[in-house]
Amino acid sequence: NSGIDEELIPPVWSRALRATLEMQPDTIFIVTGSEGRVRRKLSESELAKRKKDNEDKLADMKRQGLDPDTVNATRQAFERKARAQLDAINARLKAKGKPPLIIQTVQRIFDADFQRELKRIGESIPLDTKGWATKEGRPIWYTGYVDWTDVEYADLLMHISQLQRALLKDRAAVNIFLFVGPDEQPKTAMDNLGKTASRNGGKFELITTKRLKEMAAREEEKK
Repeated sequence: NSGIDEELIPPVWSRALRATLEMQPDTIFIVTGSEGRVRRKLSESELAKRKKDNEDKLADMKRQGLDPDTVNATRQAFERKARAQLDAINARLKAKGKPPLIIQTVQRIFDADFQRELKRIGESIPLDTKGWATKEGRPIWYTGYVDWTDVEYADLLMHISQLQRALLKDRAAVNIFLFVGPDEQPKTAMDNLGKTASRNGGKFELITTKRLKEMAAREEEKK
């Protein structure tokens, strides 16, 4: 596996791609719900700096009269409440025959575009930061630190090229299908996954739940 960047932390679908490439295929089909996130492990010096920054952050919280453990417990209780509210909304959507609202983290609920979508469908999940915000009112979504950092999608394109060269004599064709909700057009994900497929001799296709239902209906009519 010479030449493969082992410090890169690729998204789940790309890890599955690597496992498949190790089986020496000619053609690969990938179905994913997102482009995922591309990360890289921190160097020792970067990790030491991040640790120091976190220690400073915790000290600042204590100067403001905030106990980190209490802040975390309060935030986690709020996150459970928000998750339960979203589950209830999705149950109502399902009862109406509509697709659910999907999130990976509770913090996503409070992004501006997600809040607009909630308002559009007549729902609301308010952000209550009492007990887990700074004195300026900024939410404290986490304490602690991780040993990775986000990097550009271009790093993943290079990583996949490295995998192809290292694991195969002849490059495999990689076809990617992005599966999303009925009216979604995630431009960035479409662009990035489209580049991935085209640079690896394959095709990219967007599949929506609406289109899937239409295809299923046509197949049913043929019976």
